[in-house]
Amino acid sequence: MRVISLWQPWAELIARGLKTWETRSWPVKQFGEVAIHAAKRKFRDEDMTREARMQLLMDDVDPYWLKYGAVLCVCDIVACVQAETGRNHISERDRLYGDWSDERFGWRLENVRRLPEPLALKGHQGFFYWPEGKRILEGAF
Repeated sequence: MRVISLWQPWAELIARGLKTWETRSWPVKQFGEVAIHAAKRKFRDEDMTREARMQLLMDDVDPYWLKYGAVLCVCDIVACVQAETGRNHISERDRLYGDWSDERFGWRLENVRRLPEPLALKGHQGFFYWPEGKRILEGAF
């Protein structure tokens, strides 16, 4: 199973269905199922704008309770668009929770399936392959 590690709170926001676009400096080339892993890097206020932190409060996401070093959910990447085009067609929440600067890309995430409990896993940069992931997650949803 393909996995991507994200810093918190972005992994949690995807798991809750509150962040429906992931933004990156590179386009995704392979669509389909991917597990979302919360990296071990701890949340820092300075990583988000004031407006995004206010949205976190409105979305009832308390950084104190975030999980780290674990798979939180599985979702499907269904599209990839250039930021210059995509930012004109997204919600205010997705604008706040992503970096829609020029020359970046937005990946559309759908069909989020949250795990009943976070599953500990060592993360890596970029996409990585979790050989036993499909078997372990079978029946989890």
